[in-house]
Amino acid sequence: MIKLNQELYPRFRWYLFDGRKMYTAAFSVFGPLRAVLFLGQHFLVLNSVKHVQLLTRRFEDLVRHAVVHPHDINTTLKQLLNEIATHES
Repeated sequence: MIKLNQELYPRFRWYLFDGRKMYTAAFSVFGPLRAVLFLGQHFLVLNSVKHVQLLTRRFEDLVRHAVVHPHDINTTLKQLLNEIATHES
């Protein structure tokens, strides 16, 4: 993941938020006209402009409240690897 992120940054930007402070269902926004919610075994496709705008605002809120920003991802991944290695030994 670290190598891939190094190759793709800054075109690919990865934000991490604290799911204990801000919960969200999994969703994707595909431009201004379509969004998809993942509901367990099913996907709910939304084509209503109002609903797509609502999910777009939710996405923006998640980015705004990120605890790890794109420029810190590699450091965070390395810390996680160290924690895993420490717990395994």
